[in-house]
Amino acid sequence: MKLVSEKPLAYSEALAVLEKRQKDGALSYEQQNTFDYLTAFAKITDKEAAELRKELIGMGVDERSATVIASVLPKKEEEVKTILGGKASDAELPKNILKAVKKFTGKK
Repeated sequence: MKLVSEKPLAYSEALAVLEKRQKDGALSYEQQNTFDYLTAFAKITDKEAAELRKELIGMGVDERSATVIASVLPKKEEEVKTILGGKASDAELPKNILKAVKKFTGKK
């Protein structure tokens, strides 16, 4: 199989791709395992994940970190800092990221 393009996807976005494939026919063993995992851990819709990623990128977060944040949906500043890996140029960025995540998870 030839790789045509590559794009990082949040859990819910990858789940949407597999759901579409499942409608077209049976999933392979690996795809079914991935589908089961993503079903258990994807907490927001694919549209919400895309919107959250866009918002995070607008804050200056790189695409891969934004994708991880949209997948993991961190609840604490320490988790955000771990994901960013010292890339946060602004001390307020982790707090702003948590505010954005809370908009989509509805948690205080």
